Amino acid sequence: MASRSIVLGHEEVRSARLQSTAKNFELRKVRCCSRLLKAWNIRAPEVPVTTSVSLCRDTRIDGDGYVFNENLVSKGIDGGRNAAQLLHESIKNSLQIKGLDHCQIMVRVWANLAGLSKTLHKAGLVGPEKRSMTPFVASFNRSYGLFDYVDAGEWKENADFKLRAMLNLYAENSQCKHIYFAACHDGGYVSDLTTYIGNKERLTLIDSPSVKFHPEYRKLGMAIEKLPGVFLSMSLDAIFVPNSSRSGPASTVAEKSAAAVVPWASSSQSNNSVESERKPCFFYQIGKCKYGRSCTNLHISSHIDYMDM
Repeated sequence: MASRSIVLGHEEVRSARLQSTAKNFELRKVRCCSRLLKAWNIRAPEVPVTTSVSLCRDTRIDGDGYVFNENLVSKGIDGGRNAAQLLHESIKNSLQIKGLDHCQIMVRVWANLAGLSKTLHKAGLVGPEKRSMTPFVASFNRSYGLFDYVDAGEWKENADFKLRAMLNLYAENSQCKHIYFAACHDGGYVSDLTTYIGNKERLTLIDSPSVKFHPEYRKLGMAIEKLPGVFLSMSLDAIFVPNSSRSGPASTVAEKSAAAVVPWASSSQSNNSVESERKPCFFYQIGKCKYGRSCTNLHISSHIDYMDM
């Protein structure tokens, strides 16, 4: 019995030593982790944090009201690319002034593409196809990864619905540092912006010569900027050209403006109507008119060879 108790005593001592060794090992692990955590806590404030990847600057555009410049939409694919580049550079320059040039630029345009194409065709800027703006839009979307020109569909105020929803989402997003809002022709958005009255650090309103800037937006105390050359230089009504007066799918604004300032345009049209009532002189066409310039009929050269008649 004595020898058995001695053996049991040795086993208990051995077990106790193993437990002590395990506890010491765990204790060393805890102490090591503690030292690492302490060292990390000391150095953490000294580690620079890069935020440019996670921060964004957002642009919201109502494409039914804020239409891109006539010199851009009339050029199809090239115009879409140029529009995206011009908009990007304009926003980038504005961000540099605000000290936010480290942010990514995100642009979202909503429009009724079929309706807009029809309107622009009437103005002589695009072709007659139902969605003739499609090449322009596709090129715009390919220009930058965060640039989207979205067809909101033909239902009334679809673009308004989408723009309002995204505005409320990004306005509350801390990662979005600034919003450029281009829909100030429509007073319906004023109530959505009243929460941010006077907050120039958060929102900038975009004005354009092609839209009537609603006066209620000026009461919000926000920054107002223009983006030269990005949107139409005048309203669509001012550049409207009837289809019957166009020889091609797109006529320029300059041609219409030039015609508007010619003082003798009305008299020329009157003379043309009188000329159209006169009949061609048969004898002049065969070279035998004896009245010359006093002839009351039109002296028009004929391409018909009367010698063969």
